[in-house]
Amino acid sequence: MSQRKPPKEKINYILNLFESNQIQQALDLIDSLSKNYPDNSLLLNIRGACYADLGQLDIAAQSYKKALSIKPDYAKAHYNLGGVLQELDKLGDSVKSYRSAIKFEPKNAQAHNNLAIVLRELNQLEEAEISCRKAIALNPEYAEALCCLGIINYSNGDLDSAIGHMKKANAIDPNLKIIKLLLAVLESRKIHKNSEVSYSNKNNQDYVVDLPSNPLILNRDVEHELIDKLYQIKSLELNKTKDPSYGNARGSGYQLFQDEDSAIIKTVEDDIVKIVTKAIKADIHIKDSFFTILGSGGGVNRHNHISALDLDSSLNLAQQKFSLVYYLSIGDQDCREPGILKLYDPSENILPHNGMIIIFPSDRNHSVIYNGKKDRVIIGINFYSL
Repeated sequence: MSQRKPPKEKINYILNLFESNQIQQALDLIDSLSKNYPDNSLLLNIRGACYADLGQLDIAAQSYKKALSIKPDYAKAHYNLGGVLQELDKLGDSVKSYRSAIKFEPKNAQAHNNLAIVLRELNQLEEAEISCRKAIALNPEYAEALCCLGIINYSNGDLDSAIGHMKKANAIDPNLKIIKLLLAVLESRKIHKNSEVSYSNKNNQDYVVDLPSNPLILNRDVEHELIDKLYQIKSLELNKTKDPSYGNARGSGYQLFQDEDSAIIKTVEDDIVKIVTKAIKADIHIKDSFFTILGSGGGVNRHNHISALDLDSSLNLAQQKFSLVYYLSIGDQDCREPGILKLYDPSENILPHNGMIIIFPSDRNHSVIYNGKKDRVIIGINFYSL
């Protein structure tokens, strides 16, 4: 179907807005252009990407589907639709979309790898491995595909091959946190492996560590230098991201310890590792580290810190994952609602003090309430026991 094309400079401007995270501005311009180009598949595809970025997945899917009704051989729209359907847990439909993307763009290594991931989630391991190896054949330096193949190896009970592929992936891209995590976990499991236990047994729990108490409460003195340093670090307005924070909250991304090379941040990281390792009597691997400065009227909705990877039945990572909150400054405790950490299942309210460290399983739902006039400053960590 022939389509009238919007001016190229307009499309490039929209794409620049999207890439700079100015999503609403991009959508406003798309809506304006769509009045003159209502059936342009490119605009509809970008519109879908904008709504996907905002977390409005159903609207994103509708935009991709409309783009495909106009241009059925639009490989990128098939690919994008596959990703949205995957997030919506419509895995069978996601497989169809990725297969369509590959049909029209057979050398798209990412489509082959994403198809492998969904097939793995459906426990179709033989087909998943075929797709994964196709991705690697197209791009031998594709770290994520090598990681995916490693997970498939592990699912099939081949721990040594899994570690081998994770090591190769890590050598290609040492900055990918997920690969570092899986390599650490799998190497730890190999060390602790009991020769009488088959690692193809997905219910094996011999590597799980229980907290001495749930939640586990510890303490560490807080340096003023640390708080001053966090205020100096460039922060994000968290209510403008997909983060569960809302209100007057700002903070870092999830690589505080990796991104900041100051002596005080390094000291805190080293101390927390020592404190937690001693408390739970196990080594740990820190995946996420961040800080949050919670101002008046700020808070966090009920949530947990379990990811899709943690729920993978072949890896059983969820039972090794824990969350930690370290209170550097509790802010205003004299206000009518001084603020609590609320844990659920069972319900428990914790009123923090400066220097308090609280650790709980990452699958435990929790929320934060705070309405003081002074900032509350915390460091948060998600880690895995090894």
